[in-house]
Amino acid sequence: MRLRRIRPGAFNMGGGDLKSHTVEITRSFYIAQMEVTQQQYEKIMGANPSANVQQVNPVEQVSWFDAAEFCARLSKIEGMKYRLPTEAEWEYCARGGTATTYHFGNSHYALTDYGWFGGNSGTKPAPFEQAALWALNGWEGKPHPVGHKRPNPWELYDVYGNVFEWCGDWYAADYYENSPRNDPKGPRIGEEKVIRGGSWASAPEVCSSVHRHAAFQKLRRPSIGFRVALEIPLEKASGELP
Repeated sequence: MRLRRIRPGAFNMGGGDLKSHTVEITRSFYIAQMEVTQQQYEKIMGANPSANVQQVNPVEQVSWFDAAEFCARLSKIEGMKYRLPTEAEWEYCARGGTATTYHFGNSHYALTDYGWFGGNSGTKPAPFEQAALWALNGWEGKPHPVGHKRPNPWELYDVYGNVFEWCGDWYAADYYENSPRNDPKGPRIGEEKVIRGGSWASAPEVCSSVHRHAAFQKLRRPSIGFRVALEIPLEKASGELP
């Protein structure tokens, strides 16, 4: 699993129909360059729940609990703290230093170069709720091997499309109205968790740095996976990993 070190910084989170507000990430952290693959998941968890089985594809049909358990087991094995990224960290990374709807601009026309979505994965664009239904009914759309599209400016792959990615936060539609500036971690309680980035069955506007979606923690779909973040201990924040 290849990781990229992400430096602290401020950015404008949201935009479009969502309130744009300044957020500051105050500590360095690492994030996986790619979504967790089926091979990686099976090595840690001992099973592969994916509907579209291919070892180099992102693992899918994982609940939020599954993703959190993967992080816990990997943390125990390596003696470091892996976790799901916060929603703010996810958007900070997806933007890669840009301020546009997509990290390549405000128009979706170049999306096919950067991600697998409903327009190029072998299916028609579909809202999130239809993705699993279409997969079960024989549509040709499906996830694709990770890392085969162009990366964003911070060398992260598949932040748009392929599979939705679980974040650590509870979801609230109005959270941006009262989000703290520094290192927001979402509401204290909620009913659903945040998922970001869109999937292989999503319309282009869903596969962006801005779009938010939510899913119940127990939900498993062939359109949902995750990538991991790795915390850097404060005493090592100015250096590299041991």
